[in-house]
Amino acid sequence: MKMLKTFAMIIMIIALTVNISGCGSNNESNTEASQSINVTIVSDPDKQEDEVKNDTITIVLDPGHGGENTGAKADVNGDGVIDLEKDLNMVVANHMIKILDNYEGLHVALTRYGDDELSHAQRAAIAKSFAKETLSKTVILISIHNNANPYAQLEGVEAYVSVYDERYDWIATDLAYEMVDNIAENFELLNRGVLTRVSRRHDDWYGIIRNGIARDIPTIILEQCFMDNPKDALKVLSSDEKLYKLAETNANAIIRFFSLELKEGINEKIILE
Repeated sequence: MKMLKTFAMIIMIIALTVNISGCGSNNESNTEASQSINVTIVSDPDKQEDEVKNDTITIVLDPGHGGENTGAKADVNGDGVIDLEKDLNMVVANHMIKILDNYEGLHVALTRYGDDELSHAQRAAIAKSFAKETLSKTVILISIHNNANPYAQLEGVEAYVSVYDERYDWIATDLAYEMVDNIAENFELLNRGVLTRVSRRHDDWYGIIRNGIARDIPTIILEQCFMDNPKDALKVLSSDEKLYKLAETNANAIIRFFSLELKEGINEKIILE
């Protein structure tokens, strides 16, 4: 009898081990929830504490998803054509970088410039590589997304930051609030606020945040709206003009937050809303 109990315990331990090892994923889901448990975090092997940093600001924009990892799917303007989140994220990020390039003291880059499928570790490594080039004291990674929920029709704009944000003082959380507030006001969306989410391992739930943290880069996931909610999608994503306004809204939040000034000789007028 004792041997049977021992054998049963061994089988149970093996089953639990197999189940836990399959929980995580390197792929982004529509709601990012599958990023939770065992995405490998690659720490920075080249960290140098003696580098002399300058007062410029480095912003790395991460258009979420890419390649076969399409992200959420929805007909955002009611024309019968299914739109892919990865494409909408890319449009907004491209508009943002063009706007932000007009400002002094700011370095801006994208983690991907084409339809590339990148892991969270690769995205964070690209951000770290760009930060090493610029040697900025202030570096931030902003992952651009549009939300979806397969279980209930939700609405609004929200952002996620690290639960360990105190490592970075004010920057990630305060900037995230500025961006969320700007979108909520300009598009009349429900403001769902700035959130954190903890995994069962008591670290950050989302892989992009964990990998940014591993490289000492404060990281924001910006979920601009629920693209599978027709009301949100119509307000925010349903035309090229609205996508540009969304990018401008995001860029203006960054411009205002860091009190940026236009480069000398730039005549383009960007209204801070």
